[in-house]
Amino acid sequence: MMTAVTPLRASDWQLQESANASLDYVDNPRLVPDTTLDDERLIASAAGSLQRNSEIGALQIAPQVSTTRYSSSQELDNTAGSLALSWQHAGQRGNWFANAQGAVDSTLTTELGLSGISDVNRQRQSLVSSAGGSWNLSELTQLGVQLSGNRVHYRDASGTGLSSYSYGSITVDPSWAVGQLSRLTVQGEYDVLDSDNVAQTQRSYNGTIGFSHQAGERDHWHLSGGASGSAVGTITTRGWVLDAGVTRTGLRGSLSASAQRRISPVGNGLLERTDSMSVDAQRQLTEHASLSTAIRFVHSANTYGSLFGYRYVAYPGSVYARILAEWNWSFSPHWSTALRLGSSGADQDSSGSNPWAKGWDTSLAIFWHADQQ
Repeated sequence: MMTAVTPLRASDWQLQESANASLDYVDNPRLVPDTTLDDERLIASAAGSLQRNSEIGALQIAPQVSTTRYSSSQELDNTAGSLALSWQHAGQRGNWFANAQGAVDSTLTTELGLSGISDVNRQRQSLVSSAGGSWNLSELTQLGVQLSGNRVHYRDASGTGLSSYSYGSITVDPSWAVGQLSRLTVQGEYDVLDSDNVAQTQRSYNGTIGFSHQAGERDHWHLSGGASGSAVGTITTRGWVLDAGVTRTGLRGSLSASAQRRISPVGNGLLERTDSMSVDAQRQLTEHASLSTAIRFVHSANTYGSLFGYRYVAYPGSVYARILAEWNWSFSPHWSTALRLGSSGADQDSSGSNPWAKGWDTSLAIFWHADQQ
C-alpha cells in the first residue's frame, strides 16, 4: 500500500492516496464442486481520500478503482470502482450525517454466501445512500433516526438467477446511558424491497433491545436481539435477529469476534435471513513483523413459496466460509511485503446434498509507503 498525506490549506483539507498490487495463485476460483482448475491472478488497486475537517464536522470524498486479471480464465477478468461521499456535523443537541456511494464490482465476490450465485462473472452496479442523526433529549437519553436507500442493478444477468432490485429502510433507536460506560438501546427497523423479477413488494421488520459496555480503553462489547418478520407475497416468516460482538486491544495485538442474524436483500432479488460470524486477530511479532488471521462464515436461509396452501423451497440458501492468514514484514521505512494464504469453501444450496466446493489461494504483495507530509 502506498500512503501519502498532503495538507492543502491550513490543515483544513487533507489528501490521502494509496495503491497496492498482488500476484496470486488460485485454486478453483469459481468455487465449483469437484473442480481442479487453478490459475494465476493479478490484482491492482488505487484509492484516494480528500477530507476537510472542522471543529463541528467533516466532509470526505473517496474514490477507489481496482482491476483483476486472470492468466487463463480471462472470462473472470473484472474491473471495479467506487466513489463515496460523506458528511458529518456535530451540533449542540446532536449529530447529523449523510452518505452516498456509487460502485461497480463483480458478482464473483458480492454474492458469496448470500444468493448462492457465485460461479458467474456479472457486473454489479449499486447506488447506496443514507442520512440521519441522533438528538440528545436529556443528559442520559438519545434518539437516533436513519433513512437509507439502495438500488442494485446486475448487467447481462438474464438466465443467471440474479435480479436487480430497489431497497429502502428506516431505523429508529432511542438509547439511555447506564452509568458512565454502558448504554441501553431499543431499535425498530422497517424495510421494503421491490425486485425486477418478483411481482409482489417484499417487506421486513425487526424490533430489538441491546446493551453495550466500554470496559476501559481496551475492551468493548455489545449484544442485541429481538423479533423479526418478513413477507414475500402471501408467505409470512417470523423469527429473531441478533447482533453481538466483542473487541479487545492489547499493547501488541488485538482480537475481535462478532455474530449476526438479520434479514437483508440478496442477489436473487429476495429478502433472506442471513447468519454470519467472524473472528479477527492481529499480533505484533517484532518491531517490523506482524501476523494476522481472519475467519468468516456466512449462511443464508431458504426462501419459501406457496402452492395450493403448501410451502416449498423457492430458492435454496447457501453457505460460505473462509480462513485467511497474513504475515507482514516491513524491511525499510518505505517498503514492506505481505504473504497471504487463504482457504474457501461453499455449498450453493446449503442442503448438504451437493459436494462441498473447496478452493485455496496464496499471494505475495509488495507495498511502498510514502512519507507523510
